[in-house]
Amino acid sequence: MSELRIVLGDDHTLVRQGVRKILEARPDWTVVAEAGDGREAVRKTLELQPDVTVLDIGMPLLNGIEATRQIARRAPGVHVLIVSMHTDEAYITQALQAGAIGYLLKDSADTDLIRAVGDVAAGRSFLSPAGARVML
Repeated sequence: MSELRIVLGDDHTLVRQGVRKILEARPDWTVVAEAGDGREAVRKTLELQPDVTVLDIGMPLLNGIEATRQIARRAPGVHVLIVSMHTDEAYITQALQAGAIGYLLKDSADTDLIRAVGDVAAGRSFLSPAGARVML
């Protein structure tokens, strides 16, 4: 299997570091860049063309939904996973309509993050169980 390349976008450094540590525990996965705001996440995604970009919704300068929209339009080969604390149907719907193919709640287990990134990288949609219940 080839290396999976990931860009992380979240305005909280500690969250980015924790997510990076979880993802890079997989020997074939590498976080190629981190971004602290939405504009930087879009820029790094366009520049590096990772397999997956993991984005928070609530980021400065450009929120995760608009960043997803720009990535989907300008880098259609990159799959976007939203990782958010928001469980509202409106957020989930907006993220998916913007082009994300996965939505994971921040209170999920590390194994859910691994599964979500793997599914999204393979082009499969992923909704965390709580998010799926909300949508149903």
